[in-house]
Amino acid sequence: MLCGESGIGQILAWSVRDWLNGGVYTAWLGFVDRLFASIYGLPRIYEETTKFNPSDGALTIEEVNEALVKESWYKERFVLLMKALCSGGTVRGFRFACQSICFCDCDIYETWRYKKQDFQVGRMGYTLYNEVVICPYSKGVTERQKELLLRVLDRLKPADVIVTIDMNGLEAFTHRSMRAVTASSTYFEIQRTVMNTVDNSKLPPASEIFTDGQAYGYDAYLRLDTGETTEVRKAIQNRTQEYTEYYVSDKSSTAQVADVTYTIENANDEVVSEEDWTERESTVRWSSWVRFTIVDAPDNYPGGKYGRTPMRAPAVNRDGTDYIFPYESQDAYERMKGAQVIADGGEVMGHHYRVRLSVSTTTTRYTPDMSLVTVNDASNNMQVLPEVEPKELNAYSRVTLRNMQ
Repeated sequence: MLCGESGIGQILAWSVRDWLNGGVYTAWLGFVDRLFASIYGLPRIYEETTKFNPSDGALTIEEVNEALVKESWYKERFVLLMKALCSGGTVRGFRFACQSICFCDCDIYETWRYKKQDFQVGRMGYTLYNEVVICPYSKGVTERQKELLLRVLDRLKPADVIVTIDMNGLEAFTHRSMRAVTASSTYFEIQRTVMNTVDNSKLPPASEIFTDGQAYGYDAYLRLDTGETTEVRKAIQNRTQEYTEYYVSDKSSTAQVADVTYTIENANDEVVSEEDWTERESTVRWSSWVRFTIVDAPDNYPGGKYGRTPMRAPAVNRDGTDYIFPYESQDAYERMKGAQVIADGGEVMGHHYRVRLSVSTTTTRYTPDMSLVTVNDASNNMQVLPEVEPKELNAYSRVTLRNMQ
């Protein structure tokens, strides 16, 4: 299809699209709504809709991601609905139906399990215990979703079962507050920008340029003043399943990437600059290993090192008085001496120790442009960014490229 979707290429595009739409996960754009909503009666919820038509619009990266993510949500709900129909009137079937229609998980209470309790459960009270109470996790479930869920469960439930949707659940439910939230990964985001170099006021009106009607996003470039920049837009269908892009950075004036910044999103959803990553490497010069001194203690000199009989008891002085040892034992001395060596930055291993003579520290700073593929510049210098863990677990970082030429 060298000419794209024109002539025979359009017929080939239709045939390929019909072939891809044969599966749920490969169906996309307008076909998804025609299949799920019109045939199976499963409409999109508000969180799955977009303010633009993704089929023919020129979209930014954020808008492309929004359209694809919301379409994935919609298709996943359809798969859950099929699982609910296959599971029937079981707890799994009820949960799949709630996940499909309300887009959230739920708690399911079977009132017969509380038959021997002394408190009232469900809206049937103590009279009947054939009620199933469903409590969706999302408090934003609309009345339309509740009605659709009850209609689906009416086809799945056993004949004598009564289904109730209660947003507060039963008294047996104990609320537990969330302790903490952490991010599991970081990501890089490429932002392409284009600068307007023409006077758009001299162009004809948009109605004359787009004679067949103007699709979403195509007027973004017409609103630019001279010298103003905006994000590059593209059609959502102008993409491939797999692709690879390489961005290089060097110190020349003709580099592909002119500027790289490293930002982080804090708890207030504010994008702020992050400090450059620094790595410190210390080089320590040690003394040789030295054995602890044999001290005057009862286990070394039973009669006292300076006593009448140093190598045998009793421990008495030359004048016959009792000998006083300066240390209780050799181990007691080594523990005391070892603590002093460690406090001064030394090391102890068994009955030996060594002291730190000097310390030299070198610091390496990694800038954001080093996260890209680098090339040798005029100074023949090449550096790359090491793999490091994020400094803050409750935030995610990104590298933003601006002023791409």
